Amino acid sequence: MKRERRWLEGKKGKCLTLALLLVALWAGSPYAAERSEVKPTFPTFQPKDVPVKWDDIPAKTIRLFYPGQTSWDRLVNPQKDFTHAAGPVVKMGVACRTCHVTGGAAPDEEALGKKLVPKGPAEDKPIPGKRPTVDLAVKAAYDAQNMYFQFQWESEEPGVYHNAMRFDGKKWVGYGGNKPDKSPGLYEDRLTLLLGYKQGTPGYVAADAGTPAGFQAAGCFITCHNSMRDMPLDALNNKGVKSVFPKESDIRKYLLITRKPAQAGDPKEKKGTTEAEGRWSLLKSKEELAEMQKKGQFLDMWMWRAARSGHIGYADDIWVFDYRNSDKGKGPWQMQRPNDLNANPPKGFMFNPQAVPSSRLGGGKYAIQGGSNPLPVIKNQETIAFLATLGKNAVPYDPKAYQPKEGDILFQRVLRAPDQSRGDIQAYGVYLKKAGEKMGKYTLVMKRKLDTGHPEDDVILKDGETYPIAFAVHDDHVTTRRHHVSFEYTLGLGTKADIEAKKIK
Repeated sequence: MKRERRWLEGKKGKCLTLALLLVALWAGSPYAAERSEVKPTFPTFQPKDVPVKWDDIPAKTIRLFYPGQTSWDRLVNPQKDFTHAAGPVVKMGVACRTCHVTGGAAPDEEALGKKLVPKGPAEDKPIPGKRPTVDLAVKAAYDAQNMYFQFQWESEEPGVYHNAMRFDGKKWVGYGGNKPDKSPGLYEDRLTLLLGYKQGTPGYVAADAGTPAGFQAAGCFITCHNSMRDMPLDALNNKGVKSVFPKESDIRKYLLITRKPAQAGDPKEKKGTTEAEGRWSLLKSKEELAEMQKKGQFLDMWMWRAARSGHIGYADDIWVFDYRNSDKGKGPWQMQRPNDLNANPPKGFMFNPQAVPSSRLGGGKYAIQGGSNPLPVIKNQETIAFLATLGKNAVPYDPKAYQPKEGDILFQRVLRAPDQSRGDIQAYGVYLKKAGEKMGKYTLVMKRKLDTGHPEDDVILKDGETYPIAFAVHDDHVTTRRHHVSFEYTLGLGTKADIEAKKIK
């Protein structure tokens, strides 16, 4: 389905510019001046805080492809509905890019994407118009303290919103979500990187116990399993999940090295004990897991979320181990749901009337104080309000001060500044699209300390070392597996690698 969002033109009509995610990016705007009494509580992360001349650094262009329901379990274990002839070779540690290259023994990224996008053994619910590949340009630099990345990729439009709530005239109801399950499509774009330690170090991540293959050879596929959301043996709402992960209702990325050997059984029973299911329920003991974590045997995930973290200048900090875990600390958002706003008295947050003129569709310009994004955005002829942000334009819900009307929009995530290890990664992103062109372009910069002081959930970076790395992009209102992914690559800090970070003073 083609997106139906149109964007306001600049004063000269030459380009549409949506500046996302930078607190005080347009601090001199009239919107900021009008509301100077609201004090931002978020760090200012201007381009000047990144001492990198990006024009002097060559880009490595990496082609990401659509993987469908391809998982590690399907790649290395013969299954009736999905056979990967090179499974035994991959399990032995032969890197994916040994064969999957243009002119190689197996399809390259372009051919794989075209094969996996339509309905077939690896895609049960195709998305009309889904593009097979995304080209990601990567630049990297570092100094004595920090690591810097610049990413650029094309997108038809910026996905800067996440699922919302709409007042239907009587009550608040859910509004929008991820394709292909929800309509309208209203889900954030994302850029993700996975980072690990190289083979031969204590923190090296193998695909499984006793298996030569690992993250360095197989990339993110070692984290993807049949039991995860939207996969062939999805364990969503399986009662057994809570017996292993009491706070969760589904299975997300994890490493097989955190699981015990498989047991005999029928995968269709979804007990999580078989090889086909990725053995999700056979978690190793707390003592074993603690020892592995201490060695650094996990993957560090940096996830820039265009809606849930980018608007306040951060990327989310996550680590993949026994589950897809958040780093220690407060995250960049808190939830509110329709039931919270429909309660008596209501709970949750609304837009501050002093900071936002109106929260009604078509009701005016919506601005986060500081000018993070002062342009109203129009979707399907309706204006969507900006994300409520604590300390900027969100206040506790007050039914006396605000009587919603049919069509009013509030978001299910209220943004806030993260802290501790969860707030290690600062990020600045911009989306630019020239008038009349189909595709626009994201430019995203990430900044993180080489040594965060959090070795329990971060990969610590050092000059003179090489690290395995992989990338993914979520585009066009999608979540879970419906992203584009890369094969395995290497990042070098003063070393030969696929992506060579330039050292700066």
